[in-house]
Amino acid sequence: TYPADARSAATMLGSLVVSPVTGLRRLDGFEPPLLLADTVLRVRGIGRFALRAGTDDIIHVLPAHEPAELALVQGTLAAGDTFVDAGANIGFYSIVASGLVGPSGQVIAVEMMPETARQLRTNVALNDATNVRVAEVALSDRDNDIVTASSSTRKFGQASIAPVRDSLVRDLSVSVRTQRLDTLLRD
Repeated sequence: TYPADARSAATMLGSLVVSPVTGLRRLDGFEPPLLLADTVLRVRGIGRFALRAGTDDIIHVLPAHEPAELALVQGTLAAGDTFVDAGANIGFYSIVASGLVGPSGQVIAVEMMPETARQLRTNVALNDATNVRVAEVALSDRDNDIVTASSSTRKFGQASIAPVRDSLVRDLSVSVRTQRLDTLLRD
């Protein structure tokens, strides 16, 4: 993983310098390293990703973060396959899958949080991933219900429609429409 340009390199360096301070803000839980400004990173062999300042986006594009999951996706998908990325976040696995399934395959990237879905679309465009379709819904066992999705404004990767446990900080709530997976895949 490396910065896409000089501005991104400066952002990464500054973020690295302050990461011990930002990581220790809450001693009762994990705090991801925070980017000081929006930036673009290149992940070797995968693609480019626009990341939001002050969020956990950087964690979700590090191949070492989930090596077993990455190896499974890379070892399973082939040209012409269809891949569903449920809870796509900013699109790391969607971009990985896009390259593996190629132009004859397709990727359905499901992301319910509107701001994160916008970031996902940005990353799809950055990588010219024309075989990726973004579905901005919450997967559920029922179609067209309106539910509340919530997350922390810094940890978008933990967004959920599940009831909030007392120990979780959820300071962002939005109403989202639900869709069944079989309905989403009907076409």
